[in-house]
Amino acid sequence: MVTATGLGSGLDINTLVTAIVDAERTPLIARVDNKKADIDNLVSGYGSLQTAMSAVRDSIAKLADATQLNATSATSSQTSAVSITADSTAQIGTYSLSVSQLAQPQSLISGNFSATTDVIGSGTLTIGVGTPTYNASPNETTYASFNQSSSVSITIAANSTLADVRDAINAANAGVNASILQDGTNYKLMINGENSGLSNGLSLTVSGDSSGTDTDTSGLSQLAFDANTANLTQTVAPQDALLSLNGLSVTSASNTITNVLDGVSLTLLSTTSSSATVSVSSDTAAITGLVDAFVSAYNTYLGSQKSLTKYDATTGDAGFLQGDAMTRTMVSQIRALMTDEITGLTGNISVLSDLGISVEADGSLKTNATTLDSAVRTNFDSVQKFFVGETVSGAAVSGFAGQIDTLLDSFLDSDGLILTKLSSLDDKLKTVEEDRLLYNQRMEALEARYLRQFNAMDALVGQLTTTGDMLKSQLDALPGYQNLRQSGQ
Repeated sequence: MVTATGLGSGLDINTLVTAIVDAERTPLIARVDNKKADIDNLVSGYGSLQTAMSAVRDSIAKLADATQLNATSATSSQTSAVSITADSTAQIGTYSLSVSQLAQPQSLISGNFSATTDVIGSGTLTIGVGTPTYNASPNETTYASFNQSSSVSITIAANSTLADVRDAINAANAGVNASILQDGTNYKLMINGENSGLSNGLSLTVSGDSSGTDTDTSGLSQLAFDANTANLTQTVAPQDALLSLNGLSVTSASNTITNVLDGVSLTLLSTTSSSATVSVSSDTAAITGLVDAFVSAYNTYLGSQKSLTKYDATTGDAGFLQGDAMTRTMVSQIRALMTDEITGLTGNISVLSDLGISVEADGSLKTNATTLDSAVRTNFDSVQKFFVGETVSGAAVSGFAGQIDTLLDSFLDSDGLILTKLSSLDDKLKTVEEDRLLYNQRMEALEARYLRQFNAMDALVGQLTTTGDMLKSQLDALPGYQNLRQSGQ
């Protein structure tokens, strides 16, 4: 840029040009800034409204979900004997339960060893899992037969110690756990089944014993326990749980029973001397909690909406969305659903007020906790139909929650009103910034033009001044000119 010095005219050309250009620039940039501020306010306003509406949608989506409304509560009258849990598929009901026997895994123990380093020997140890049949008394802890369902063969290396055998069994994933116990003097190998139940009994068969036969009490054979040999001692027999549920006899290999009542899990902890009562009921606290969460989210949205659309005639204070037509339309549609009747349902709840939820004078929702709790406890089916909807004569009837959810989706989804509006505002912001750049370029060109003009003027004035000075000097040099000037002629 050419720098004007003002040497010819004596004027501060830079300051003069800056003032002239600023006089033209200021109103243009002010208009751009005002447009940007207006758009920024709308973006902020829609962002706040979007956040508040999203919270309402999140809360109402849970009320539109039948599995959420089917929340259940399960109780046991004897928690030390049986615990109970239930999911949303469980049917409401009360049951009498007696436990006569708990399920347990089998436990076998070896004879005595003097140390964990005692050498057992080598061979193949096959551990089977299946259902044993016991001998009659007095040998009722030994097998008459064994119906094997699976087996794992373990190779025991030469000179394996008691500890080596334990480790080999545990590494084989044979459905058992082996450990070494000390009774104060001697060491014993204990083998426990991983799973309870009569069908998870254990059989240990030896072959290729390095010490001799596969059934004697020396070498690896001293760990044999099957229908032919009983060199281990059974300390705990495998057994099923035995219980009665409302008079129905039930047998279970596990103390956790999930296949008797749909959606219900029973965990047996001890036998019972008298019947326990187990119950599944609607979790009214969870359901009313969902309703309360919606009411709270809606009232928060309402407060945000009022702040965004307010106008104070006295102070002139206005919300970012005051007077915005699209906001008025959305607010009006949401407000209407708070009082609309849901028609076509077969239940006897069709408006929020039937649940004890009233619309106050300021538009907010207020819950009568007693009325709501009573409706959930005594009329749950109608409560669920009101929120979720139902199919009547082959036609789907949308519930209250579904209608609000659908409406809010039309506002909040990627192709909804709010995001479409925000996209449009973003385009306008880009246009405003383009206008700002264009105005600045125009002002730079204007400033350059003014500088050229003023510099040209300054140069001309300088030339005229120089010419005048030269003429004055020449006149002053003429004979008698000074006398004429002094005489005034």
